[in-house]
Amino acid sequence: IPNACYIGACVQAMVCNFMPLLFVIFNQDYGIALRLVTLIATLNFIMQFTMDFISLFFIDKVSYRITIIAANLLAGFGFLFLGLVTPHVENTYAAIIFSVLLFSAGGGVYEVLLSPIVEACPSKNKAASMSFLHSMYGFGSVGTILITNILLFLFGKENWYWIAVLWALVPLCNAVYFYFVPINKVKIKNLISI
Repeated sequence: IPNACYIGACVQAMVCNFMPLLFVIFNQDYGIALRLVTLIATLNFIMQFTMDFISLFFIDKVSYRITIIAANLLAGFGFLFLGLVTPHVENTYAAIIFSVLLFSAGGGVYEVLLSPIVEACPSKNKAASMSFLHSMYGFGSVGTILITNILLFLFGKENWYWIAVLWALVPLCNAVYFYFVPINKVKIKNLISI
């Protein structure tokens, strides 16, 4: 189970770091004003924060498995929508915003659920598992930035949307992974009070 959570932490890093790599493309190729481009990052943060807060009220009442799979699907479909729909619609900016809201909603649920799931795993060295979980966000950030830039260099910035489709595979595959792994439960509210 920790492996699925580690992948989830990488997806959370993708949610936060992929879009800023495309800001110049959106500005230059699609004519989206810089003030609107920077609003994308703001909306990403606001949606993640909102989902952090809202999820505290329903995660303990709903299955951890259903919730974490839903987070993966939101992230995956957000990236898919960004790659498959956004370049082909008239209102590109609205499509970008919709994509961002989808995958950042998944990112917000990750924020709340990954640590409790790892905490509930039977492990001899829980502190090491938790530390590795949090370090995976850093590895995911570096990986997202490095791989995206390499792919943009190799395939050209005009093909950015295929990179979004490739990134969508990570959370979609992780949703399947979370379907099969055993998940123990620790109440989120108990963790907050510690």
